[in-house]
Formats: sequence, C-alpha cells, structure tokens
Amino acid sequence: MGKTDAILYTAEDNVDIYAHVPLSPHTIVKKVYLGYEPQGDIPEKPDHHKPLKLVMMARGIPEKGWAQALQAIQLLNAKQIQVELQAIYSPTEHMETLKQEYAGLTGVNWLGYLSNPAPLLAAALS
Repeated sequence: MGKTDAILYTAEDNVDIYAHVPLSPHTIVKKVYLGYEPQGDIPEKPDHHKPLKLVMMARGIPEKGWAQALQAIQLLNAKQIQVELQAIYSPTEHMETLKQEYAGLTGVNWLGYLSNPAPLLAAALS
C-alpha cells in the first residue's frame, strides 16, 4: 500500500486515533460533514496515473455514508480514475447488502471489523 495523501474525519473523536499513527508532514487532515468540507475548499484534480488511496472507517450503518462512498467510487471508475478503498466497518446487515450490491466494484477491499486498525492506517500513511 502506498502513502496516503489525505485523511478526512467527521468527528473530533476520530482525530484521537491518528495520535498513534505517524503522519507524513505532507498528509492533509481535514474535517468533513456529510462528505463536504465545512470550509468549502475545492479539491485538486486527482492524478489519473496513480490510484486514489482511501481508507474509510465507520460503523456499518446507512447514516455513515457507505452507499454514497461506493457510488462515488463507481463514478471515479467510470472516469478511468483508479481507486483503492480499504473499508473498515462493523459487520451489519446493511454492509452485507452493500457488499453484495457492489461485489463487482473494482478497488474496494472489504476488511470489516479490525480490533486494531492502527497498523493499517500507519501503512496507508507511510
């Protein structure tokens, strides 16, 4: 897994987990709400020659935006933008349904629950 360019978080409690992970000084850390940055910054266009590496860690419930994230990956794939998503979630009926619905979606690694996600996050950030 290559270096992660950005971390997006939704709650201040989420930032605590990154205290245990060495971050590159170039890693962007931003808060988002329902997928949008509160400041409304326009993201840079991704480099189409390297995969967009994402790690999403959230409860496996509809309110966390899993379906929207997967739909976004579908759109990126359609535009020939390669995505690698590491999906960390609590096993739920909702996630099993999404896993079946998006079984053919390229670039999604359905990891499920990890008791210690710090090593995966460290690998993604290095």
